[in-house]
Amino acid sequence: TGGKEMGTNDGSIDIQFLETTEELSLEIISNEAIFDGLIDNIQLTLAWKTGDNEMEQMMNTFSSNFALSPQGNPVEIDGIVYQVFVSVTPVSLPQFMGDDNPVTVLTFEKTSGISLADRLWIADDTYTSENNGMYYVSVWGTDHTGIIHTAALGMNDISNTGMISIYPNPVINDILYMQMNTLKSEMLNIKIYDMQGKLMGIIEYRTDEIIGNTLSIDVSNYNPGVYLINVMSETVLYKDRFIVK
Repeated sequence: TGGKEMGTNDGSIDIQFLETTEELSLEIISNEAIFDGLIDNIQLTLAWKTGDNEMEQMMNTFSSNFALSPQGNPVEIDGIVYQVFVSVTPVSLPQFMGDDNPVTVLTFEKTSGISLADRLWIADDTYTSENNGMYYVSVWGTDHTGIIHTAALGMNDISNTGMISIYPNPVINDILYMQMNTLKSEMLNIKIYDMQGKLMGIIEYRTDEIIGNTLSIDVSNYNPGVYLINVMSETVLYKDRFIVK
């Protein structure tokens, strides 16, 4: 993750963008272990430059498992458009939330595969503080607000390495393949989560033990839906989403 700005305090739950070719998602991630948590309040403000029609359209194509929705109409100030999102609907977190299992709280569909992360950001400035729209999250009535990660994790930081790819997507015949190119001999740690942050499986392999540089992952026990795959090694960080139908 890139540069950071301070949120309202130094709590444990940070927020960041994750971008794929199909989606731009907002994730929360905790740097402390949280067990059986329940979010009872979350709010944030998104901002984009005036005249960016694609961002305007994206505001109508969002989904949220945390009941986040726009509060009021967008407000334009000095060439920047601000939109506050708020939820006060209690929603349970995964049974365990830590620093390696982010939880998606808001997702936008993209109309093209072009990176949009530098055109839409989480605002934290004079406007948001004066209008009570700064990033804030409460768990069981206690403030857990952390920092805003201002650089999106995704297309520019990960996918352009070309070292790892997954296919087919959506999955066919219950098998997801992961192709690895020009990786040195090292240990790969692979974790798969559902979109609620539940850890579905952990796989560890040395790259030189994978025949043909292709790893087969059995997802036959997964319910239909969208899943996040997280691959880490000494030299590689790769995240992507795949669909099980």
